[in-house]
Amino acid sequence: MLAVWMDEFDVLYRESEKEPRLLSINWHQCMLGRPALSKVLDDLLTHVKQHKGVWFARGCDVAEFWLNKNAKTSAVAAAS
Repeated sequence: MLAVWMDEFDVLYRESEKEPRLLSINWHQCMLGRPALSKVLDDLLTHVKQHKGVWFARGCDVAEFWLNKNAKTSAVAAAS
């Protein structure tokens, strides 16, 4: 699982040179408390933190960023 998530991050990080990318990690509730998976998450975060320009954000922060950046475009599309 760690290798897949690290590869996914690495691909998105390279793609982000052209435009913003989002990596979303979703955990099923039955897996949250498992020690081995906690280590996987720790290792993934260690890997991600080694890269410059990465933003750790909550969903509401991403939504606010998108709305602020795209408010005019969204308003025009909604009016059409």
